[in-house]
Amino acid sequence: MAQLMHITSDGADLTDRLEDLLQEFGIDVNDDEIDELALVPAFVLGGASVETEAHAHGDHMHVVGIRVTIADELQDAFYATLGQILSADDEEDGET
Repeated sequence: MAQLMHITSDGADLTDRLEDLLQEFGIDVNDDEIDELALVPAFVLGGASVETEAHAHGDHMHVVGIRVTIADELQDAFYATLGQILSADDEEDGET
């Protein structure tokens, strides 16, 4: 499994390839106005898996991180599919 993105309270750490693809669509995860979590559904639709890192303290849950991963053999298909998803989103927003 390849880690595509790891989100913590310090921000998001992502692969260069994912960052490049997102930037092609005007998405800069380093911009404070971008919510990295809002991208997770698109990653899941593209075939990625999401793992939540959390700690429980009694009945209180504290999420410390979220990992987005993909099987090694699915990486190329993931990036192609994610590009199509982001492209469709641009078309819906009227940015064709």
